[in-house]
Amino acid sequence: MKIKNFTLLFLCCNIFFSCLSLPAPSDLELINEKSWLSDFEVIDDKVLIKCRITIKNNTGNDVKYKINAISRDDVDLGLLRNEIIEGYKEDLVTDVFTISANETVEERIIFVGDFAGNYQKHDRLLPKTINIILLE
Repeated sequence: MKIKNFTLLFLCCNIFFSCLSLPAPSDLELINEKSWLSDFEVIDDKVLIKCRITIKNNTGNDVKYKINAISRDDVDLGLLRNEIIEGYKEDLVTDVFTISANETVEERIIFVGDFAGNYQKHDRLLPKTINIILLE
């Protein structure tokens, strides 16, 4: 009887702690499966990396955010001078994005960085690290 109670208690605790360790969704979530790099070009010593980024707002509020990326591989290859590239809307001026409460949107984002001289991209993948910065 004690072994049966102990086993039941052990299973309940295990399930409880497993639930606690599940990651909570962040306020703004990048949906990788629905995001991609579409093209890149160099204009006036600037690299423009054109992407479609799908973002989900997990909050009950409209929010504003900025986005940037880290692309170390493109620095190593000689495409970018710096690994941090800033995200803009297609007008290349607006860098603040808005998303409504509980909405999922696909944004056309252009990451902009300084050209380092080598007009070559090592792959057609999104930057490995994309940061979504929630604004107050």
